[in-house]
Parts: sequence; C-alpha cells; structure tokens
Amino acid sequence: ERSRSYELDAEHHSSVARLRHVLMIREAQKYYQAFDAYARVLMALGVNQFLFALTYFCLGYMLFQHGTSWGAVSGMAIFIVTAEMLIMLEISWSTLEQLIGMLLIAVAPTACLVASVLWTVHVESWHLFLFVSYSCHGMWMLYLLHVT
Repeated sequence: ERSRSYELDAEHHSSVARLRHVLMIREAQKYYQAFDAYARVLMALGVNQFLFALTYFCLGYMLFQHGTSWGAVSGMAIFIVTAEMLIMLEISWSTLEQLIGMLLIAVAPTACLVASVLWTVHVESWHLFLFVSYSCHGMWMLYLLHVT
C-alpha cells in the first residue's frame, strides 16, 4: 500500500483554501510586491552599470584599437541611450529627477570620449575631462543613493 501525504488527502480536508501550503503561499504573497520592486530597481541599476562598462569597452576598443572614431561614438550613443531608457522605464522619478539622472548618465561617457580624443591628439588638458567623467560617475552613484 502506498503512503499518501496528509496535505494532499482530500478525505481530511473540506476546502483546498485551508491547506497549510496554500495558507503559506498567501502569507508570502503579502510581501511579494515590495520584494519585486526592490529586485527590479536593483536589476535596472546593475544593467545600467553593465551598460557603462560596455560603453567604455566600445570606446577603448573602437577608438584606440581600430582607430574608428565614428564607430566609437555610435556604439557609445547606443549604450548611453539604452541606459537612459532603462532608467526612465524601470524607476519612477519626477521629471526633474529624471532630467538630472539623464544628464549625469550622458555627461560621464561623453567627457571620457572628449578626454580620449584629446589624448590621441596630444593635448594636455585631457586630464580635466577625465576628472569630469569620474566626478559624474561619483555624482551618479550618490544621486542614486539619495533619490532611491
């Protein structure tokens, strides 16, 4: 004779809604929305940082390895726009907060691009633009901590 689980035995329960595992799922669902929102925001920020990494890889590979400035600019533009659209779609901010975020996202890689171009033509002021790029990344992280 096979042993049957008490939970699945219909003879002992008149209603499925009162089964222990159903009650446990209902209890867990109370907290689902908060965990889902937390996970979505963190996933969006992680993908945002990955897009920054791809942006800088594209800059270094296309501009320095192959010497194609238009390829570097095009790749960077695609990744920057994707990062901005992701933030706009996944995180609910006011219009001003989104504008500040978009500005910080766009200025950091753009300043790095300008620094890279100035470095290739041997202009000594490229350090200033690299400082702007690093500063914008730092401000972006601090802004995320403040707003989210």
